[in-house]
Amino acid sequence: MHDSAIQVTSDIWHFHDRDKPLAGTQGSSSRCHRFDDAYIFGFTKRFAEYCDATSPASLTCFSHQAFNLRLDTFCVGTPVEFNQESGQAKQMSLSCNLREEYDLPDGIPLLQDIPNYRWFDTGPFKVFEDFVNIGENVQSLRSHEGSHQVSSVQESENGYSFLIRREWDHNMWHELLQIFSLYNSVEILRRSIDSKTGTPFFTDEDARLSKLVVLDDIEPGPFFDPWTADTGLPPVKLKDLLNGKETAPKKILVPLAGIANTLWQGDWERLPCGESPLLHNLTQKVLNFYNIHPASQTPDSPRKLVMIDRKHRRRLLHTDALFDALQARYPEIIVHLVDYGTLDFKAQLELDQATDILVGVHGAGLTHGMFLPPSSTIAQILAPIVDHYGFENMARFLGHEYYSMHATPFDSVNHTGDWYHDDVFVEEEEFLNFMDEVITGASA
Repeated sequence: MHDSAIQVTSDIWHFHDRDKPLAGTQGSSSRCHRFDDAYIFGFTKRFAEYCDATSPASLTCFSHQAFNLRLDTFCVGTPVEFNQESGQAKQMSLSCNLREEYDLPDGIPLLQDIPNYRWFDTGPFKVFEDFVNIGENVQSLRSHEGSHQVSSVQESENGYSFLIRREWDHNMWHELLQIFSLYNSVEILRRSIDSKTGTPFFTDEDARLSKLVVLDDIEPGPFFDPWTADTGLPPVKLKDLLNGKETAPKKILVPLAGIANTLWQGDWERLPCGESPLLHNLTQKVLNFYNIHPASQTPDSPRKLVMIDRKHRRRLLHTDALFDALQARYPEIIVHLVDYGTLDFKAQLELDQATDILVGVHGAGLTHGMFLPPSSTIAQILAPIVDHYGFENMARFLGHEYYSMHATPFDSVNHTGDWYHDDVFVEEEEFLNFMDEVITGASA
Protein backbone atom coordinates (compact mmCIF):
# COMPACT_ATOMS: atom_id res chain seq x y z
CA MET A 1 0.00 0.00 0.00
CA HIS A 2 1.35 3.43 -0.94
CA ASP A 3 1.72 6.27 1.55
CA SER A 4 -0.70 8.27 -0.58
CA ALA A 5 -3.57 6.11 0.66
CA ILE A 6 -3.60 7.78 4.04
CA GLN A 7 -6.10 10.52 4.85
CA VAL A 8 -5.24 12.82 7.74
CA THR A 9 -7.12 15.72 9.23
CA SER A 10 -4.41 18.28 9.94
CA ASP A 11 -4.25 21.22 7.54
CA ILE A 12 -0.54 20.58 7.06
CA TRP A 13 -0.83 16.85 6.57
CA HIS A 14 -3.10 16.55 3.52
CA PHE A 15 -1.26 13.71 1.86
CA HIS A 16 -1.08 13.35 -1.90
CA ASP A 17 0.56 10.96 -4.29
CA ARG A 18 4.19 11.62 -5.14
CA ASP A 19 5.22 7.98 -5.09
CA LYS A 20 7.16 8.41 -8.32
CA PRO A 21 10.94 8.66 -8.72
CA LEU A 22 12.09 12.07 -7.59
CA ALA A 23 14.11 14.34 -9.81
CA GLY A 24 17.76 14.31 -8.89
CA THR A 25 17.66 11.00 -7.04
CA GLN A 26 19.66 7.96 -7.98
CA GLY A 27 18.14 4.79 -9.25
CA SER A 28 18.44 1.61 -7.24
CA SER A 29 21.93 1.72 -5.78
CA SER A 30 23.99 -1.35 -5.11
CA ARG A 31 22.00 -3.50 -2.73
CA CYS A 32 24.96 -3.75 -0.42
CA HIS A 33 25.89 -0.06 -0.19
CA ARG A 34 23.01 0.48 2.23
CA PHE A 35 24.97 -1.52 4.80
CA ASP A 36 28.15 0.56 4.70
CA ASP A 37 29.14 4.21 5.03
CA ALA A 38 27.53 5.00 1.68
CA TYR A 39 24.23 4.90 3.57
CA ILE A 40 25.39 7.67 5.92
CA PHE A 41 26.90 9.76 3.14
CA GLY A 42 23.69 9.48 1.13
CA PHE A 43 21.89 11.56 3.74
CA THR A 44 24.71 14.09 4.06
CA LYS A 45 24.31 14.94 0.37
CA ARG A 46 20.56 15.61 0.47
CA PHE A 47 19.20 17.98 3.09
CA ALA A 48 17.41 21.30 2.99
CA GLU A 49 15.87 24.07 5.08
CA TYR A 50 12.09 23.68 5.06
CA CYS A 51 11.10 27.05 6.59
CA ASP A 52 10.97 30.14 4.42
CA ALA A 53 13.05 33.23 5.11
CA THR A 54 10.25 34.93 7.06
CA SER A 55 10.03 32.14 9.64
CA PRO A 56 11.33 32.62 13.20
CA ALA A 57 12.10 28.89 13.30
CA SER A 58 14.30 26.53 11.31
CA LEU A 59 13.48 22.99 10.18
CA THR A 60 16.11 20.98 8.30
CA CYS A 61 15.33 17.52 6.96
CA PHE A 62 17.73 14.90 5.59
CA SER A 63 16.62 12.34 3.00
CA HIS A 64 18.11 9.35 1.23
CA GLN A 65 16.72 6.83 -1.24
CA ALA A 66 18.24 3.68 0.21
CA PHE A 67 15.46 1.27 -0.70
CA ASN A 68 13.33 1.16 -3.85
CA LEU A 69 11.46 4.46 -4.34
CA ARG A 70 11.09 5.24 -0.65
CA LEU A 71 12.87 8.40 0.45
CA ASP A 72 13.67 7.91 4.14
CA THR A 73 13.79 11.19 6.04
CA PHE A 74 14.56 12.64 9.45
CA CYS A 75 14.59 16.22 10.71
CA VAL A 76 16.02 18.72 13.17
CA GLY A 77 14.27 21.94 14.15
CA THR A 78 14.64 24.95 16.43
CA PRO A 79 13.32 26.62 18.49
CA VAL A 80 10.47 24.35 19.50
CA GLU A 81 8.08 25.49 22.20
CA PHE A 82 6.84 22.88 24.67
CA ASN A 83 3.43 24.12 25.70
CA GLN A 84 0.31 22.95 27.42
CA GLU A 85 -3.03 24.46 26.60
CA SER A 86 -6.51 23.17 27.14
CA GLY A 87 -7.92 21.81 23.91
CA GLN A 88 -4.60 21.76 22.06
CA ALA A 89 -3.95 18.39 20.42
CA LYS A 90 -0.21 18.93 19.99
CA GLN A 91 2.25 19.57 22.79
CA MET A 92 5.00 21.22 20.74
CA SER A 93 5.02 24.14 18.34
CA LEU A 94 7.45 25.27 15.65
CA SER A 95 6.85 28.68 14.07
CA CYS A 96 7.74 27.74 10.51
CA ASN A 97 6.23 28.77 7.20
CA LEU A 98 6.88 25.71 5.08
CA ARG A 99 8.46 26.33 1.68
CA GLU A 100 6.48 25.40 -1.40
CA GLU A 101 7.47 22.48 -3.63
CA TYR A 102 8.86 24.79 -6.33
CA ASP A 103 11.06 26.47 -3.72
CA LEU A 104 12.73 23.23 -2.56
CA PRO A 105 15.81 21.77 -4.28
CA ASP A 106 15.33 18.85 -6.66
CA GLY A 107 15.11 15.52 -4.88
CA ILE A 108 13.87 17.02 -1.60
CA PRO A 109 10.41 15.75 -0.57
CA LEU A 110 7.68 17.97 0.79
CA LEU A 111 7.29 17.51 4.52
CA GLN A 112 3.87 15.95 4.06
CA ASP A 113 5.41 13.44 1.65
CA ILE A 114 7.91 11.84 4.00
CA PRO A 115 7.02 8.17 4.53
CA ASN A 116 4.31 7.14 6.95
CA TYR A 117 5.51 3.61 7.59
CA ARG A 118 2.34 2.57 9.44
CA TRP A 119 4.62 0.89 11.95
CA PHE A 120 3.50 1.19 15.59
CA ASP A 121 2.87 4.94 15.04
CA THR A 122 6.62 5.58 14.86
CA GLY A 123 8.79 7.64 12.55
CA PRO A 124 9.02 11.36 11.77
CA PHE A 125 5.68 11.54 9.93
CA LYS A 126 3.77 10.30 12.97
CA VAL A 127 5.81 12.36 15.44
CA PHE A 128 5.06 15.55 13.53
CA GLU A 129 1.44 14.57 12.96
CA ASP A 130 0.75 13.75 16.60
CA PHE A 131 3.04 16.04 18.59
CA VAL A 132 4.40 19.04 16.66
CA ASN A 133 2.31 21.94 15.39
CA ILE A 134 4.10 23.49 12.40
CA GLY A 135 2.97 26.73 10.82
CA GLU A 136 3.06 30.48 10.90
CA ASN A 137 2.09 32.36 14.04
CA VAL A 138 2.18 29.27 16.25
CA GLN A 139 4.21 31.29 18.73
CA SER A 140 1.02 33.17 19.50
CA LEU A 141 0.00 30.08 21.47
CA ARG A 142 2.22 31.33 24.27
CA SER A 143 -0.07 34.22 25.02
CA HIS A 144 -3.27 32.19 25.16
CA GLU A 145 -4.81 31.94 28.56
CA GLY A 146 -3.99 28.65 30.23
CA SER A 147 -0.89 27.96 28.16
CA HIS A 148 2.27 26.85 29.91
CA GLN A 149 5.57 27.40 28.13
CA VAL A 150 8.55 25.32 29.16
CA SER A 151 11.97 26.92 29.07
CA SER A 152 15.04 25.32 27.59
CA VAL A 153 17.50 23.49 29.81
CA GLN A 154 19.99 26.18 28.87
CA GLU A 155 19.91 29.50 27.04
CA SER A 156 22.63 28.50 24.56
CA GLU A 157 21.77 26.90 21.24
CA ASN A 158 23.70 23.71 22.02
CA GLY A 159 22.05 20.41 22.76
CA TYR A 160 19.09 18.57 21.28
CA SER A 161 15.89 17.06 22.54
CA PHE A 162 15.79 13.61 20.91
CA LEU A 163 12.08 12.95 20.36
CA ILE A 164 11.65 9.18 20.60
CA ARG A 165 8.51 7.08 20.33
CA ARG A 166 9.17 3.40 20.90
CA GLU A 167 7.40 0.53 19.20
CA TRP A 168 6.06 -2.07 21.58
CA ASP A 169 6.87 -4.68 24.23
CA HIS A 170 10.67 -4.56 24.35
CA ASN A 171 11.43 -7.01 21.57
CA MET A 172 15.23 -6.91 21.34
CA TRP A 173 15.39 -6.89 17.53
CA HIS A 174 12.76 -4.18 17.16
CA GLU A 175 14.15 -1.91 19.86
CA LEU A 176 17.78 -2.22 18.79
CA LEU A 177 16.91 -1.33 15.21
CA GLN A 178 15.16 1.78 16.51
CA ILE A 179 18.25 2.60 18.57
CA PHE A 180 20.50 1.99 15.57
CA SER A 181 18.34 4.34 13.48
CA LEU A 182 18.85 7.00 16.15
CA TYR A 183 22.62 6.35 16.11
CA ASN A 184 22.61 6.68 12.32
CA SER A 185 20.70 9.95 12.55
CA VAL A 186 23.26 11.39 14.97
CA GLU A 187 26.18 10.18 12.84
CA ILE A 188 24.67 11.86 9.78
CA LEU A 189 24.38 15.11 11.74
CA ARG A 190 28.00 14.81 12.87
CA ARG A 191 29.12 14.52 9.23
CA SER A 192 26.86 17.25 7.82
CA ILE A 193 27.80 20.94 7.88
CA ASP A 194 25.19 23.53 8.81
CA SER A 195 25.62 26.37 6.31
CA LYS A 196 24.33 28.87 8.87
CA THR A 197 27.16 28.14 11.33
CA GLY A 198 29.84 26.45 9.24
CA THR A 199 30.01 23.67 11.85
CA PRO A 200 28.56 20.15 12.02
CA PHE A 201 24.89 19.91 12.94
CA PHE A 202 25.88 17.79 15.96
CA THR A 203 29.03 18.30 18.03
CA ASP A 204 30.51 16.89 21.22
CA GLU A 205 29.09 19.91 23.03
CA ASP A 206 25.66 19.04 21.67
CA ALA A 207 26.05 15.51 22.99
CA ARG A 208 26.93 16.85 26.44
CA LEU A 209 23.80 19.00 26.55
CA SER A 210 21.30 16.68 24.81
CA LYS A 211 18.63 14.50 26.35
CA LEU A 212 15.99 12.02 25.30
CA VAL A 213 12.41 13.24 25.38
CA VAL A 214 10.25 10.11 25.56
CA LEU A 215 6.90 10.61 23.83
CA ASP A 216 5.37 7.22 24.63
CA ASP A 217 4.11 5.77 27.92
CA ILE A 218 5.92 2.43 27.61
CA GLU A 219 7.99 1.29 30.60
CA PRO A 220 11.77 1.66 30.08
CA GLY A 221 12.39 -2.09 29.73
CA PRO A 222 15.72 -3.94 29.55
CA PHE A 223 17.09 -2.24 26.42
CA PHE A 224 16.42 1.39 27.29
CA ASP A 225 19.85 2.60 28.40
CA PRO A 226 21.58 2.45 24.97
CA TRP A 227 19.07 5.00 23.69
CA THR A 228 21.06 7.56 25.71
CA ALA A 229 24.51 6.87 24.20
CA ASP A 230 24.66 10.28 22.48
CA THR A 231 23.09 12.31 25.28
CA GLY A 232 24.84 13.75 28.32
CA LEU A 233 21.73 14.59 30.33
CA PRO A 234 19.16 12.23 31.90
CA PRO A 235 16.12 11.31 29.79
CA VAL A 236 12.73 12.86 30.49
CA LYS A 237 9.14 12.11 29.59
CA LEU A 238 7.25 14.65 27.53
CA LYS A 239 4.51 14.85 30.14
CA ASP A 240 7.07 15.99 32.73
CA LEU A 241 8.18 18.80 30.41
CA LEU A 242 4.62 19.93 30.00
CA ASN A 243 3.84 20.01 33.71
CA GLY A 244 7.01 21.95 34.48
CA LYS A 245 8.85 19.19 36.36
CA GLU A 246 11.62 19.00 33.75
CA THR A 247 13.29 21.14 31.08
CA ALA A 248 14.82 20.26 27.71
CA PRO A 249 16.66 21.92 24.81
CA LYS A 250 14.52 23.75 22.27
CA LYS A 251 16.38 22.17 19.37
CA ILE A 252 14.73 18.88 18.42
CA LEU A 253 15.91 15.78 16.59
CA VAL A 254 13.18 13.62 15.09
CA PRO A 255 15.25 10.55 14.12
CA LEU A 256 14.90 7.96 11.41
CA ALA A 257 12.25 5.35 12.08
CA GLY A 258 13.34 1.92 13.26
CA ILE A 259 11.58 0.32 10.31
CA ALA A 260 13.69 2.52 8.00
CA ASN A 261 16.77 0.66 9.23
CA THR A 262 18.37 -1.20 6.36
CA LEU A 263 18.52 -4.42 8.41
CA TRP A 264 14.75 -4.66 7.89
CA GLN A 265 15.29 -4.61 4.12
CA GLY A 266 15.71 -7.98 2.49
CA ASP A 267 15.20 -10.15 5.56
CA TRP A 268 13.11 -12.50 3.44
CA GLU A 269 15.87 -12.89 0.86
CA ARG A 270 19.49 -13.96 1.01
CA LEU A 271 21.57 -10.85 0.35
CA PRO A 272 24.84 -11.23 -1.60
CA CYS A 273 26.77 -8.86 0.67
CA GLY A 274 29.94 -9.13 2.70
CA GLU A 275 30.67 -7.61 6.08
CA SER A 276 28.89 -4.40 7.04
CA PRO A 277 31.06 -1.62 8.50
CA LEU A 278 27.85 0.12 9.49
CA LEU A 279 26.59 -2.79 11.61
CA HIS A 280 30.04 -3.35 13.11
CA ASN A 281 30.11 0.29 14.21
CA LEU A 282 26.62 0.16 15.69
CA THR A 283 27.18 -3.00 17.71
CA GLN A 284 30.54 -1.73 18.95
CA LYS A 285 28.87 1.49 20.07
CA VAL A 286 26.53 -0.50 22.33
CA LEU A 287 29.43 -2.51 23.77
CA ASN A 288 31.43 0.67 24.36
CA PHE A 289 28.43 2.25 26.08
CA TYR A 290 28.53 -0.57 28.65
CA ASN A 291 32.35 -0.60 28.69
CA ILE A 292 32.35 -4.26 27.65
CA HIS A 293 35.52 -5.66 26.12
CA PRO A 294 36.12 -9.03 24.43
CA ALA A 295 36.54 -11.88 26.87
CA SER A 296 40.11 -13.11 27.14
CA GLN A 297 40.71 -16.27 25.14
CA THR A 298 43.69 -18.56 24.72
CA PRO A 299 44.17 -21.26 22.09
CA ASP A 300 43.54 -23.84 24.80
CA SER A 301 40.36 -22.22 26.12
CA PRO A 302 37.34 -24.52 25.82
CA ARG A 303 34.72 -23.36 23.37
CA LYS A 304 31.51 -21.96 24.81
CA LEU A 305 28.08 -22.64 23.37
CA VAL A 306 24.84 -20.91 24.39
CA MET A 307 21.52 -22.56 23.60
CA ILE A 308 18.64 -20.09 23.90
CA ASP A 309 15.82 -21.27 26.15
CA ARG A 310 12.73 -19.59 24.68
CA LYS A 311 9.84 -19.18 27.11
CA HIS A 312 7.21 -17.61 24.86
CA ARG A 313 6.15 -18.49 21.32
CA ARG A 314 8.09 -20.94 19.16
CA ARG A 315 9.44 -22.83 22.15
CA LEU A 316 11.64 -25.78 21.31
CA LEU A 317 9.83 -28.83 22.65
CA HIS A 318 11.86 -31.09 24.94
CA THR A 319 14.58 -28.46 25.21
CA ASP A 320 16.03 -29.98 28.38
CA ALA A 321 16.40 -33.42 26.79
CA LEU A 322 18.06 -31.96 23.70
CA PHE A 323 20.38 -29.89 25.86
CA ASP A 324 21.37 -32.92 27.94
CA ALA A 325 22.04 -34.95 24.79
CA LEU A 326 24.22 -32.16 23.41
CA GLN A 327 26.21 -31.93 26.63
CA ALA A 328 26.76 -35.68 26.64
CA ARG A 329 27.91 -35.62 23.01
CA TYR A 330 30.38 -32.75 23.48
CA PRO A 331 31.73 -32.82 27.05
CA GLU A 332 34.75 -30.77 25.95
CA ILE A 333 32.52 -27.77 25.14
CA ILE A 334 31.08 -25.53 27.84
CA VAL A 335 27.36 -25.56 27.07
CA HIS A 336 24.83 -23.20 28.67
CA LEU A 337 21.04 -23.24 28.41
CA VAL A 338 20.10 -19.58 28.83
CA ASP A 339 16.87 -17.71 29.35
CA TYR A 340 18.12 -14.23 28.48
CA GLY A 341 15.08 -12.72 30.15
CA THR A 342 16.55 -13.55 33.56
CA LEU A 343 19.59 -11.29 32.96
CA ASP A 344 19.90 -7.53 32.68
CA PHE A 345 21.08 -6.28 29.31
CA LYS A 346 24.67 -5.66 30.34
CA ALA A 347 24.94 -9.21 31.69
CA GLN A 348 23.43 -10.50 28.44
CA LEU A 349 26.08 -8.68 26.43
CA GLU A 350 28.88 -9.92 28.68
CA LEU A 351 27.63 -13.47 28.09
CA ASP A 352 27.50 -12.83 24.34
CA GLN A 353 31.11 -11.65 24.33
CA ALA A 354 32.15 -14.93 25.96
CA THR A 355 30.17 -17.12 23.52
CA ASP A 356 31.58 -18.89 20.46
CA ILE A 357 28.43 -20.63 19.21
CA LEU A 358 24.86 -19.32 19.59
CA VAL A 359 21.99 -21.75 18.98
CA GLY A 360 18.29 -20.95 18.98
CA VAL A 361 14.89 -21.09 17.37
CA HIS A 362 14.07 -18.20 15.03
CA GLY A 363 13.25 -15.14 17.09
CA ALA A 364 14.53 -11.96 18.67
CA GLY A 365 16.93 -13.90 20.92
CA LEU A 366 19.17 -14.52 17.93
CA THR A 367 19.76 -10.75 17.84
CA HIS A 368 22.43 -11.59 20.43
CA GLY A 369 24.45 -12.77 17.45
CA MET A 370 25.23 -9.08 16.86
CA PHE A 371 27.37 -9.05 19.98
CA LEU A 372 29.34 -12.28 19.62
CA PRO A 373 33.13 -12.08 19.30
CA PRO A 374 34.58 -11.97 15.77
CA SER A 375 34.38 -15.18 13.72
CA SER A 376 31.72 -16.79 15.90
CA THR A 377 28.92 -19.11 14.78
CA ILE A 378 25.13 -18.70 14.71
CA ALA A 379 22.87 -21.75 14.35
CA GLN A 380 19.17 -21.17 13.73
CA ILE A 381 16.24 -23.58 13.94
CA LEU A 382 13.42 -22.43 11.67
CA ALA A 383 9.76 -23.41 11.73
CA PRO A 384 8.96 -26.09 9.11
CA ILE A 385 7.46 -23.70 6.55
CA VAL A 386 9.60 -20.60 7.12
CA ASP A 387 12.49 -19.39 4.99
CA HIS A 388 13.70 -16.23 6.72
CA TYR A 389 17.16 -14.84 5.97
CA GLY A 390 17.42 -11.92 8.37
CA PHE A 391 19.76 -13.63 10.81
CA GLU A 392 21.73 -15.29 8.03
CA ASN A 393 22.31 -11.87 6.48
CA MET A 394 23.18 -10.45 9.90
CA ALA A 395 25.75 -13.21 10.46
CA ARG A 396 27.34 -12.49 7.09
CA PHE A 397 27.42 -8.74 7.82
CA LEU A 398 29.43 -9.49 10.97
CA GLY A 399 31.74 -12.15 9.53
CA HIS A 400 30.19 -15.04 11.47
CA GLU A 401 29.53 -18.57 10.29
CA TYR A 402 25.85 -19.42 9.89
CA TYR A 403 23.92 -22.71 9.87
CA SER A 404 20.21 -23.45 9.81
CA MET A 405 17.79 -26.33 9.90
CA HIS A 406 14.02 -26.64 9.68
CA ALA A 407 12.03 -28.16 12.51
CA THR A 408 9.95 -31.29 11.94
CA PRO A 409 6.22 -30.87 11.22
CA PHE A 410 4.09 -32.37 13.98
CA ASP A 411 0.49 -32.53 15.19
CA SER A 412 -0.70 -31.68 18.67
CA VAL A 413 -3.76 -30.24 20.36
CA ASN A 414 -1.89 -26.94 20.78
CA HIS A 415 -0.75 -26.75 17.15
CA THR A 416 -2.55 -23.94 15.30
CA GLY A 417 -0.68 -23.83 12.00
CA ASP A 418 0.57 -20.32 12.77
CA TRP A 419 4.36 -20.61 12.64
CA TYR A 420 4.83 -17.33 14.52
CA HIS A 421 3.20 -18.72 17.67
CA ASP A 422 3.45 -22.52 17.42
CA ASP A 423 6.11 -24.43 19.31
CA VAL A 424 8.67 -26.33 17.24
CA PHE A 425 9.78 -29.94 17.40
CA VAL A 426 13.05 -31.56 16.36
CA GLU A 427 13.95 -35.24 16.67
CA GLU A 428 16.92 -35.72 19.00
CA GLU A 429 19.07 -37.47 16.42
CA GLU A 430 18.28 -34.86 13.79
CA PHE A 431 19.21 -32.12 16.26
CA LEU A 432 22.49 -33.81 17.14
CA ASN A 433 23.37 -34.31 13.48
CA PHE A 434 22.75 -30.62 12.90
CA MET A 435 24.92 -29.69 15.87
CA ASP A 436 27.66 -32.01 14.57
CA GLU A 437 27.72 -29.93 11.39
CA VAL A 438 27.68 -26.66 13.35
CA ILE A 439 30.45 -27.60 15.76
CA THR A 440 32.63 -29.18 13.07
CA GLY A 441 32.25 -26.06 10.94
CA ALA A 442 33.03 -23.81 13.89
CA SER A 443 36.25 -25.77 14.45
CA ALA A 444 37.47 -25.46 10.88
